[in-house]
Amino acid sequence: MTDPSTSLSLTCKCGLPCIFDVREEEVPDTEMPEWMYYVTPNNIVVADEYVANFKQIEPGLLRLANIRNYLPSRYRGCGIMRALIPFVAKRLSSRIVSSSNAITGEMRTPDATKVWKRMESDGQASFIRSEDRYYYPAFASGDTTEHGIGTV
Repeated sequence: MTDPSTSLSLTCKCGLPCIFDVREEEVPDTEMPEWMYYVTPNNIVVADEYVANFKQIEPGLLRLANIRNYLPSRYRGCGIMRALIPFVAKRLSSRIVSSSNAITGEMRTPDATKVWKRMESDGQASFIRSEDRYYYPAFASGDTTEHGIGTV
């Protein structure tokens, strides 16, 4: 049996259920707290892993700063990012915000944007156009005043 506090149970695009182990590491010696999350298939040895970096912007607000999926192709399309965002938000008691393409030094890839847009269409995330950022969890209907980062 897997531990839900350290694993994700997902259905991959092939239609088969997959369980992924999640390992968290706090990044030492950073100006603001920062965490790395490593995701690998449960009980299967693979040489690489899915890696996501979350940086604290302020208490209770983390930016998903970097994502790299080094897993074999059969583990792509499993919805790891879509599941990892709520997992990290709950684990660290924080709201998660995307990177912005309107800010120098930040970048949100087209693939990441696609995931965030899907989360928005499902009511899980909100998009703040003035910041070019997505937020998880979604704000209450029409409420975007508490986003915390400020405008671009």
